[in-house]
Amino acid sequence: MMNFQSVALAVEAETSAWRAAEATFEKHLERVYGKRDAAIARYQLHHEDEAVREAREAFVRASDTWRNAVRTARQGLVARNPSHG
Repeated sequence: MMNFQSVALAVEAETSAWRAAEATFEKHLERVYGKRDAAIARYQLHHEDEAVREAREAFVRASDTWRNAVRTARQGLVARNPSHG
């Protein structure tokens, strides 16, 4: 079982990766759609621009990985402290 510090470091690393992927996705959205329309375009499922598509896919993967890290951390904490679950 992982200790609290190693869990925190894992979540922190995944949070940093998620933020970097989100920033890249946003940069490409703004390049293609403009700053004003990027916020709306981020929720589109399909994009013509290849760089936007790749950045979106990387962002989705990073988001999934981050959620899994948080879920693992929560499960570990609950296992150690059942009264907090």
